Amino acid sequence: MRHADVLFTMRHMAHNVPVTSALSLGGLLCAAVALAGQYHGTVVDADTGQPLAAAAVVVAWSKRPIVHFDGGESFHSVREAVTDAAGRFAIPDSPGIDWNPTTAVRPADILVYKPGYQALAPGVLIDRGFRSMKEVRQHLKGGGMIRLPKLTPEQDRVGSKQRGLMLHIDDFRLAIRLPPERVPALVRLTNIERRRFGLEPVREGRAGGSP
Repeated sequence: MRHADVLFTMRHMAHNVPVTSALSLGGLLCAAVALAGQYHGTVVDADTGQPLAAAAVVVAWSKRPIVHFDGGESFHSVREAVTDAAGRFAIPDSPGIDWNPTTAVRPADILVYKPGYQALAPGVLIDRGFRSMKEVRQHLKGGGMIRLPKLTPEQDRVGSKQRGLMLHIDDFRLAIRLPPERVPALVRLTNIERRRFGLEPVREGRAGGSP
């Protein structure tokens, strides 16, 4: 049933039931609205098609002044999920309310990451088969598949000129800096890569690059 049909049905029922049922109907309506919008899909190995479990999927929103006299984008909110054994994930597509009347929330940036693989992130969309972040959002609103290729031998070394190895959450080059405490799975996974190269892990809750 479409979201609009669910709302119509709920409103119709509300006019034909006892007042004592109002709270139950309200709960159902809230649930219907809450489930109406999601980014969801499956993450797989680009070469084998096998699902990738324990990959981090991050949806981040920034905001900008409505009148652009000065200042750039700032952090608004972020949601994070980890893929299950079948590579599946689901994240609500709502950024939450911006209570500041002088700013406006921008469309979400999405990144998908698993150690040993090339990430899907705003700066590398063309390599994952997408032309824009808008295309990624549309793809995942329909429950699309994200294919991550493995790092090449050239990428899989510290200091490589070929971008691919992610050793810190800042390496994903989002428009805004993510608070590490809000993306613990992403921090944990980048720390896996750091340990593989003998680097000290970054402590959760610190935005800088030092451990």
